[in-house]
This record gives sequence, C-alpha cells and structure tokens, in this order.
Amino acid sequence: MESTNIPTDKIKKPTILARLKKRRWWVAAGAILIVLLVVVFGRSGGADVEYVTAQVQRGTLTQTVEASGELSSLTDVDLSFETSGTISSIPVEVGDEVIEGELLVMMASTDVIAELSRAQETVNLAQANINQLVAGSSDEEVASAQASYDAAEVEYNNAIVVGGLNVDIAAIDLSQSQEDLAQVRVDNDEDTLQAYEDLRSVLRENVIEIRSTLADADQVLGREQIGINDDFDNILASSDSQTLNDANRSYDEAARVRDIVESAVYALSNASTYDELSEVATTAQEALETTADALYDTRRVLDATFANSVNLSKTELDTFKTTIDAGRNTIQSEEESLLTQLQLISATQIASSSAEADALNDYERTLQLYTKSETDRDASVASASATLASRAADLAQVVVATRGVDIAPLQAQLGQARADLDAASARLSKTELRAPITGVVTAVQFDVGELASAGSVVMTVQNTQLDAYMVTVQISESDIAKIEVDQVAEMTFDAFGDDIIVEGRVMAIDPAEQAVEGVVFYEVDVSLGEGIAGMKPGMSVDVTIFTNQLDDTLYVTQRAILEHDNVPYVRIPTDIGYEERTIEKGLRADGGLIQIVSGIEEGESVITSIKEQ
Repeated sequence: MESTNIPTDKIKKPTILARLKKRRWWVAAGAILIVLLVVVFGRSGGADVEYVTAQVQRGTLTQTVEASGELSSLTDVDLSFETSGTISSIPVEVGDEVIEGELLVMMASTDVIAELSRAQETVNLAQANINQLVAGSSDEEVASAQASYDAAEVEYNNAIVVGGLNVDIAAIDLSQSQEDLAQVRVDNDEDTLQAYEDLRSVLRENVIEIRSTLADADQVLGREQIGINDDFDNILASSDSQTLNDANRSYDEAARVRDIVESAVYALSNASTYDELSEVATTAQEALETTADALYDTRRVLDATFANSVNLSKTELDTFKTTIDAGRNTIQSEEESLLTQLQLISATQIASSSAEADALNDYERTLQLYTKSETDRDASVASASATLASRAADLAQVVVATRGVDIAPLQAQLGQARADLDAASARLSKTELRAPITGVVTAVQFDVGELASAGSVVMTVQNTQLDAYMVTVQISESDIAKIEVDQVAEMTFDAFGDDIIVEGRVMAIDPAEQAVEGVVFYEVDVSLGEGIAGMKPGMSVDVTIFTNQLDDTLYVTQRAILEHDNVPYVRIPTDIGYEERTIEKGLRADGGLIQIVSGIEEGESVITSIKEQ
C-alpha cells in the first residue's frame, strides 16, 4: 500500500475530472454491491435478527476536496524606498484593497526635515547676500528686512511639513482604532455564538441522560414499560408502601417534563435565537430537577424492598440500587454542566460589552485627535502664510534697485542653494510609499521599527487588472487539514462548461480563519497552469483539489464502523451472533469509504446494520 500526492505531469488534462466523476459512479455502484445483504439469523434475547453485511475490499482510494471561487489577477508590483531608514508606520495590511496614490508606508523623516530646514537657510543666506547689493537702502535696513522674510519663509515651510505629518500620523491612529473596534465586534459575535452552540450541545447531552436514567428507574417502577416489573411488583416497598406512591408520582412528572424538553431541544437549529436557547435551558433545568427527584424516590422504594428467592434475589436488588445511584450521579453531573455553561455565557456577554466599550472609547479619542490635528495644521499654515506675506511686503519697500556692480556670482550661489533645497524636498517625498496602482496588498516584508535598506522590497501590491490569474476558494475547517501547498487541482468554468478542464496547483493557504455565518473557513489560493482565451476576473470557477490517493489498500464502507470511547470497531458475524473486533482506520476517502490499516482482512464480512424480525 502506498500513499501518493498526484503529480501534474501524470494527469491528462482533458480527462481527469471526467475519469474522477466516472470513478465516483463506480465507487457508489461498488458500495451498493459491497453491501451484500447477507442475512444471518441468530438469537438475541429470544428475537430473530437480520444482519446486513459488507465485504472488506482491496483497491484504490481517492480523496478530494471541492470548492468554488472567483478568478482574480496574479500580477504584483514590488515597492521599495530609494534610501535606507526606519519604518515608522504601515497603515495597511496584507489583503487590504488600495487605490492609486493611497499612503502605504512611512519612513522616519526627522533627519530629512532638518536637512530641508538647513537647505532653506542656505537659500536665505544666498538671497541675503544679493540683497546687500540692492540700491536705495542701507545695508542694515535690507539685512533686517531680508532676515525677517527668511525667518517667515522657514516658519511657513515648517508649518506645511510638520502639520501634514501630524495629520498623517493621526489618520493612521484613527484607521487602526476603527479596525480594532470592528475586530472586537467580530470577536464578540464569534465568542457569543460559540457559547450558545456549546449550550445546545450540553442540552442535547442533558436530554439523552434524562431519558436514559428514567428508563433505568422504569425498570423498577414499570410506569411506561407496563409489565416489565411483574416478577417483583408485589414485593416493592413492602416495608413502606408510601415510598412507592411517591416514586410513581415523581416519575410521572419527570417523564412529562422530559417529553417537553426533548421536543424543545430537538427543535433547536442554527437559526434558533439566543432567547430561545435560554428558554429551553430553563426547561432543561426543571427536567433535570424532576428526574433527580424521581431517581431519589426510586432509590427509597428499593431501600423499602426486601429480596427473596422467589420474586427478587438480593443480587438483582443490589444491581438495581447500583444502577439508580449511578443515574443520580449522572443527573447531578448534567445539572452542573448546564449551570457551568450558563455561567460561561453570562461571563462572555459581560466581557464582550466591556471590550466593545473600551474599543469604542479609543475610537472616539483618536477621532477627536485627528480632527484637532487638521484644525491645528490649517491654523498654523494660515498664520505662517500671513506672516510671510507681510515680511515680503516689508522687504519690497526697502529694496528699490540694484547697485551698479556685478552680482552674477551671488546669483549663481543662490541658484545652487535653491537646487539643494529642491533636492532636500525630493528626499522628504521619498520617505513615503504610495500605491502606484489600484489593487490589493499581498505582502508586507517589514514591521514598524525595522530598518529598511535602499532597494529592498517593503510591500507588494497586486494589479487586479492584468492578465495573470488565480482562484481563491474557501475551505471549511473540517477539510483544511487535508490541503497542502503544491497539490494538484482541476478547474472548470461556468462560462465554458464542464468539458473544458484547466489544471493548477495549490499556491498558498491563508492561516487566518474566516467566519461566515458562524462557520469557519480558510482561504486557499490555486494558481492556473495554462489559461483559456476569454477568461476574465470575477468568473465563477469550480475547483477540485486532489488531497490524497492510496493504491492497493483495504477499505470498507463507513457504515460498518462504530466507535466506543473513541476506539473504532466492526462487528463480525458468527454462528451464534457476532463478535466486536477493534480496528485501526486510516484515510476517509470519497464515496463514503474508509481505509482499514489493521484488524480485519480482505474478503471478511462486516455488519453494517442489524434489523429485528
């Protein structure tokens, strides 16, 4: 027996999906033929029974996972800084959709701002040197006016740069708080849903144990199974007949409430509201209490009963007592389990409310800070602009005309200083990465605080409008463990029909879960080997992923396998009935077939069901 991941080069493109569908038909037909309806008659408590059996077979098992998705682009654009520096902010995450020009990454820019200020001062100095040659005013007057203008210009530039950076930082904080609030609400909904799902499981266990323990009590009292206690009914509670009356009344009440709570519990579904679940839980508590009373009164009846060799032996009486005591312990455990789950739901609701209140407070705080940063920036820029205009007017008044000297060298110095200022401004703009295209963020290579060297890829954005494709499908949590990167997949398109099959491979598995209406899924990316003319993003695609194949292996229909305490076994028919044989099972394959690792041999018959005649 060997297990293989099916390689692409061994699968024929036009026929794999067709052969798989044909194989599934034969597996289904084989499963019908395997269940041979061999009738074996035996005796079990005096009743004829019919054993429906199946044979253990040897052959090939195939396991696949099917899902649907949409076609999307697979072309990426890598973004990097032209200079090295420390990452100060990343306002987006992998999977976020971005638009052209949107801010993606910021680099710490304190040194660049300082360089810009120094370059501005150099420009101011060069201009001041030229102004010294301006005729019509004394050197002192020109210098004073020029210095005032230069200072105002520096303040204006700083107001624009610093104010803009403060707004960007506040916007990042606001965006993060919005995401945190949304995530808290999602987590709260998931926690509450899980708590009530667990409550529904506890309620189902409650009604099972209620019916089971009441059935044990009825073996003694015979209230529902009329005549079952005829052999010893006349000696029950012989020393205290009132206990029998009490037990009969409490049993009838417990049976009545049992029927009510069973109907309520089995009527619950995924569409049931939390209030409906809570109401059923209250009924279940009542049913557990009445069942406990019935078991207690039944034990009192047994205590008031004396064994004899004719009606009820001491061994039989002791067995009844042991069974009733065990039932009382079981009901007590079920009461504690239900109470614990109800307390957990209450604690979950309190914690959810507290977490949402904290997240909402943080969002409102960051919103106020963002609004204030915009107001402060606008006020600072407006004030600096007014001051600069005033200083320019003052300078114009003191400068009338140039003196009759050659000022070309000073003008050259001013030109160089302005070029340096432009270069510093350009370097400041290079401390930000903005989306060059509209697309989706597919990779973030650095975290905030890390040093990014020049030219290293910081982030990748996928262009959803180019001619490279993949399919993203949602795989349920019950199947995700079967999926591995590089597994073979086959795809069909609604637009082209089932006859056209495209091969591909599993490209990536997203480790983050996705909750859809309370069901957990994981996203899996499947790349296309070769495309089809006419493919367009958004087309619906059906994907079949080949997860495993076992050749020359034993298998049997899953209906033949039972479990006790999580240990699987099968029933082998014998001349006097059947024997239970522990097995080791393996792969759960398509067609409802289970691999047998050990415990039974090829050709043996196993029971799939037992029918009483």
